[in-house]
Order: sequence, then structure tokens, then C-alpha cells
Amino acid sequence: MITQNVDGLHFKAGTSREKTYLIHGTLEKARCGKECSNELYSYPEIFLDKGQELTKDQIEILKCKKCGHFLRPHVLWFDERYNEKYFKLDSSMRTAKETGLLLIVGTSGATNLPQRIVESVLSRQGIIIDINLKENYFSEVADKKKNGYTLTGKSSDILPEFVELFKKLDTAK
Repeated sequence: MITQNVDGLHFKAGTSREKTYLIHGTLEKARCGKECSNELYSYPEIFLDKGQELTKDQIEILKCKKCGHFLRPHVLWFDERYNEKYFKLDSSMRTAKETGLLLIVGTSGATNLPQRIVESVLSRQGIIIDINLKENYFSEVADKKKNGYTLTGKSSDILPEFVELFKKLDTAK
């Protein structure tokens, strides 16, 4: 699975961490704001009441253990580029080359790597299906391709029907 979601909900739903590429990172992790190392840390949990200030100990928890610079969320920010080290650029593109059916669920397609993934799947005659509430970059691409499809609506309504369709196709064999 290739996902742009940073909230970790895929894993709470049982998705394999080993088979999931978090191309926009994850809020579950933090890294050094100065990038002194490749190390990822569990995101520090600090709970404050409204108006309460951080203690010295809490401030230290928010710092890199190696260089003392402040940690930052392990997510792709707008001024950053995709790379393999943090965002699985090469792994995602390799996976796209092997993909025969790509479901695009609930995204506008506003970033470069997801667009490249779709183009790669389509260039090898793979099928893309955009499942979305609104028209977007991917639905426009899908409408122009014979191997592109668009399903408009809530993913929570469409995906269960999609699963049932595949179950019926599988039992019909």
C-alpha cells in the first residue's frame, strides 16, 4: 500500500507496516530538525492543560538526543522533496511498475509522487480507479484513458461494494 495519510490509522485498521509506504511520513515519528542523523524517534507525548507552560524536562524531551536541536514531525513539508530515506520514493515507483490495479481513494492528486505513480501504472497498461467525492487530477486523467475509471462518492460507501464485487467475481471462477 502506498499512502499519503500521516495519521497512522492504516495501522490501527490492521494494515501491514512492512507493506505500507508512507510517502508523506507519519505523525507517529519525529526526527531531528537539523537532520543530524537518519534516526526516527517515537513522537514525544506531552500533555498540557490550557495555559500551562512546558517544564525544562518537557522541553528536553522535544530535543534530538544526538545534537540537541529541536525535533520535528516526520512528515513531508511543502518545501521538501521526496526521497527514499524518509518517503520511499524509489520503493513506491518500483511498486507502481508492478501494479496492475491501482485504487486511488480520497485524494486530490496535488503532489508529484502520487501523480508519477499513476502515470507509471497507466504506462504499463495497468488500471486505475479513482474513488472520490469530487473531480480531481486523477479523475481527469482516468477519464482520458481506456484503462481509467472514476467512482464518485464516499469511499465508505463505495469500497464495501467494491469488495463485494470482487468476492462475487472470485466465487464465480
